[in-house]
Amino acid sequence: MSWNDIIAQHRVKKIINTSIELNRLPHALLFYGSEGVGKDAAAIHLAKVLNCKSGGTDSCDDCTDCKQINTLQHPNLNLVFAMPVGKGEESSDSPIEKISADDMANIYSQIEQKAKNFYHKIAIDKANTIKISSIRDVRRKTAMSVSGKGKRVIIIMNAEDMGIEASNALLKTLEEPPQNTILILTSSNKDALLPTIVSRCQLIRFDELTENQIKEALIIRENVDEEKSNIIARLANGNYRRALEMINTDFFEKRSQLVNFLVLVLTSDTLKISQEVERIVKSSSKPEIEQFFLMLNVWFRDVKTMQEGADNIINTDLLSRLTKFLNRYPNGDFHRIITAIEKSISLIQKNVYIPLVFFRFIVTIRNILLVKSKDF
Repeated sequence: MSWNDIIAQHRVKKIINTSIELNRLPHALLFYGSEGVGKDAAAIHLAKVLNCKSGGTDSCDDCTDCKQINTLQHPNLNLVFAMPVGKGEESSDSPIEKISADDMANIYSQIEQKAKNFYHKIAIDKANTIKISSIRDVRRKTAMSVSGKGKRVIIIMNAEDMGIEASNALLKTLEEPPQNTILILTSSNKDALLPTIVSRCQLIRFDELTENQIKEALIIRENVDEEKSNIIARLANGNYRRALEMINTDFFEKRSQLVNFLVLVLTSDTLKISQEVERIVKSSSKPEIEQFFLMLNVWFRDVKTMQEGADNIINTDLLSRLTKFLNRYPNGDFHRIITAIEKSISLIQKNVYIPLVFFRFIVTIRNILLVKSKDF
């Protein structure tokens, strides 16, 4: 992987490369911007550049150090992310000391997926916060000698997941920066970080990815055909990670199932709805369910767009079904429905009981539309 493998972000790459050339890379960086724009990918690649035997502004991708970082196994690379709390775990324990075997297997699996795709987001069940023990472990590692002639790079992914104790512990490290160590925080919600942490980092804002940039990446990198890449790029809404998740599922079939779900919710009895929710929850992973609600969001945004008389819809290939839906509910308050969907996505990300999220949404949409529907 080279800087060319980071999609777009030309301004960001120039800032980083200039700092490397002038030997002015700060001890702490904050990469911030929207989800799926390449913050983690850039952080990992920077770690590779700083440890590559070529010593330039890009990696050779061939030396032992580059190959180790490609697998996220280099001794100078440390990833910090939210992890579950083990049974009986105390803050003085190491971050993995009391984690169950199943949770550890999940962690290793997520790291493997991250190594295969630096745009992958590490998401572990029951992991809501970055533990203070993880940050203390960072401080312990910074006191150790660096392997080879490179630099230790500690990447705190989704740094907004730190609680106040973990944040204060990190602040101590930032106030006394260790030698030969670079800390990189990545965040999609910079404002959730302590101002004192933000003030001690060099901020690098990552740009939104355009629809065309995502489409081009899907075609060139993933060999997705143009029609499918066009639709997925529009649905991804600037998030390349989300686009990758969509191509790795039977996307068009899932969209069709989504429309059938809406028909069921608005025309069937409670028992049938409950059975369908149970089926979806049992057969889908958490990211797949989040994607389900994201597709619902886009569907209703299209309906709202058509209701307002505009024609810039995303699901262009489903125009006839969108038209029938709008004809059935011409006065629907689709803004309220979209708000309910966004709330559902937020609850899923906070690990709220997923069947409850579904039923809250179903009650909301039925109350808003409150009419009987024919098939559409």
